[in-house]
Amino acid sequence: MSPDRRPKNRPVPRGTAPIRIGPSSDDVHDIVYFQRAKSDDPAGAIPGREFLATCPPKVRATLRAVRVAVASAPPKRFSGGGY
Repeated sequence: MSPDRRPKNRPVPRGTAPIRIGPSSDDVHDIVYFQRAKSDDPAGAIPGREFLATCPPKVRATLRAVRVAVASAPPKRFSGGGY
């Protein structure tokens, strides 16, 4: 077999993004809730949303602010934000 003569560290041309194969840990995250399977619970209960519905408005607002902050700054970048 002949040696590979292609350069090993080719620079990426300016203005082009590297090809992504899958999601990155730097991507913004979605807020999703656990939902029971139809075979376990025909109503398809979502316990997290049910819990939030029972919380006082101030607690709901605070928890929503935390969820939005964490989702918009994924774990590698989320520093806590005081929560």
